[in-house]
Amino acid sequence: MRRGRAKAENHERWLVSYADFVTLLFAFFVVLFASSTVDRSKVQRFASGFEALLQRPGGSLSVLKGTRSPRPVSSTVEALTVSQMAPILDRLEQDLAPEISSGEVRISLEPRGLVMSLSDAGFFEPGDDRLQPSSRKTLRKAAAALTRIPGEIRLEGHTDNRPIKTPRFPSNWRLSTARAVSVLRLLVREHGIEPRRLAAAGFGEQRPLAPNDSTANRARNRRVDVVVLTSDAALLEPRTSQAR
Repeated sequence: MRRGRAKAENHERWLVSYADFVTLLFAFFVVLFASSTVDRSKVQRFASGFEALLQRPGGSLSVLKGTRSPRPVSSTVEALTVSQMAPILDRLEQDLAPEISSGEVRISLEPRGLVMSLSDAGFFEPGDDRLQPSSRKTLRKAAAALTRIPGEIRLEGHTDNRPIKTPRFPSNWRLSTARAVSVLRLLVREHGIEPRRLAAAGFGEQRPLAPNDSTANRARNRRVDVVVLTSDAALLEPRTSQAR
């Protein structure tokens, strides 16, 4: 018997495997595309709801748009602008003319507000935070003016650069802060200034008005600044919570 011819070898079988691979790869990318497709209607509903939430009282949409958010009502203290404080400065210079002439008080108008600088020589003993009895008259006049001026008030203590180290005051930071607090207490206890208007800070020798290179300049740097903040400066101050 004659043998049949040998069956020819199929060189195209790889196409089957290749087709299966391409099919699987296509299915894989279809799944990826389906999972990444965004439901625009759902996104739009979420965005609308989120915007409505931010527009409620206490929301922050105004901040996102670059405007100031409203201040909490419970912590708001009425304040003046720099231009509105100019006539008050003139009145204070008249009321405190003797104290200004003697160098006990200096008054100026800055972008942050009205600044009344109390020299330590007229109000404190060296290295002490207790107010001298002779300073009460000046502080009474200053307090009377502050009750007529709306706005938040910051008491800022300052010293010269000579170091101090006593049992009560181990640093200029402590002395400057204690002096600011002493004036604050007097304004509250004896002159009825609202405590919520007041804050105290101590800067030590870090913010001098003049170089500490002479006796006169060092005396100028030792002071307590009573700063009535403008409406713009008050916006940068910490707000109190409405919770009680």
